Amino acid sequence: MNEPTERSVEGIDSLRSRMDSDARFRRALSGYDPQDVRAYVENVKRIFAQQAKAAKLEQENLIAQLDCAKSEIQARNYGIKKFKELLVEREAQLNNANTRINALLQTVKSHGAEREELERLRQEAASSGNAERIASLEKETQQLRSAVAQASNLVNTWKAERERLMEENDRLREEVYYLRAVASRPTEMEQNHAYTQQSAYEGTFEQPMRPMRQDVITAENRFVQQSAQQVMQQPAQQPVQQPVQQPVQQPMQAQAANQQREFSQVADKLATMFAEAYQLISQFKSNLDAQPEPQPRQAQPAMQILRPEAVNADAFYPRR
Repeated sequence: MNEPTERSVEGIDSLRSRMDSDARFRRALSGYDPQDVRAYVENVKRIFAQQAKAAKLEQENLIAQLDCAKSEIQARNYGIKKFKELLVEREAQLNNANTRINALLQTVKSHGAEREELERLRQEAASSGNAERIASLEKETQQLRSAVAQASNLVNTWKAERERLMEENDRLREEVYYLRAVASRPTEMEQNHAYTQQSAYEGTFEQPMRPMRQDVITAENRFVQQSAQQVMQQPAQQPVQQPVQQPVQQPMQAQAANQQREFSQVADKLATMFAEAYQLISQFKSNLDAQPEPQPRQAQPAMQILRPEAVNADAFYPRR
């Protein structure tokens, strides 16, 4: 607001000075004073220069104002354009949401009849005489559970018998090793006796007797080993002419008889165990054969199962 006022004041001052200069010019013309004329011309030049300078400044100010207004208009146009694009995007989202809502409403309306049919079938299934069928199924389930329990017990007994047989087999293997060792001892003892006779005749006893070979011997047969060691020590104390084989053969024959007895007992045990296992298997088979045959199920009406996305389940799980 101050710039136009200042400009008008400057214009009035310039006009007043111009009028004064015109009056002086007229007065000078009438008097024809060269100094006054020259001064008037210079004054007019100065006034014109001031006016041109003021007009130039005013033009520059107007150009700057126009540039500011132009940039402001461009910014507003850009904002309006963005706002329009946002409105168009929101409108498209609203249209898409309305389309989806309409499609869902149509789907719900189209599946209303199927839902009513499903509710009716559920009510019929709840009200029909399915109690007997449920009771028969529960009875069959109990029978199957009892059969499974019997089978598991039988398996456990078989496992226990298997472990016992494996232990018995290990024990018998140790006994066989022991019998082999006992069978190989008489030859070693004869060799040792011949060596002792030769050393007695020669009178030299620097070389000691070869130690007896240690094999796997069970805990219940340790006393036999001790008796065998005692018998082996007897020839060194008795005269050379006495035979050594007879007192050694008697306990060996007794040990062989004992081992034969033990083998027969183990064979009897194995036979009884296999007979019991065969009896258990036959009893289990008879129990399975004695179970009642399952009653044929009544044909139920086909039900249409709806998935959460409102699609019929027959498309994914067809009935057989």
